[in-house]
Amino acid sequence: MSRRLLWIGAGAAQSFSLDYCEYSEIIFVDPLLQIDTKEQFRNGTKFKTVQKGVITESVGKQRFKLFNNDEFSSFLEPTGLNEVYPNLVVEEILDVETIDIVKLIKELQIVGSENTLILDLPCLSKEILKELKYRDIISLFH
Repeated sequence: MSRRLLWIGAGAAQSFSLDYCEYSEIIFVDPLLQIDTKEQFRNGTKFKTVQKGVITESVGKQRFKLFNNDEFSSFLEPTGLNEVYPNLVVEEILDVETIDIVKLIKELQIVGSENTLILDLPCLSKEILKELKYRDIISLFH
């Protein structure tokens, strides 16, 4: 059985120290996946990229706010963040293609229970996990 790594919010895929040899397929998902990451993994058949934003419901394109601190970039408004980070400003707003988490997992045909999920989405991780639990899909990941 295949063991897959699904990294949502991968960015440049450099935040975590992972042994990619453990997985039969590594899937990086990010609407703004950096070009150097795609170039780096283009020739590797076990690496796949999905250049979409992951949310909990299907809406097509959605406005994505790029902040001067890119770790906070999000589909959401920075309501409470402005109190903690008063210098936080939106640098650019992009329309990005989105996909809901359930549809993404179905399209990728993720099965089994030995898969790994990384949610590198500070503002949406909790909602995505709740959706996976509600749909009884969380058991695909350990």
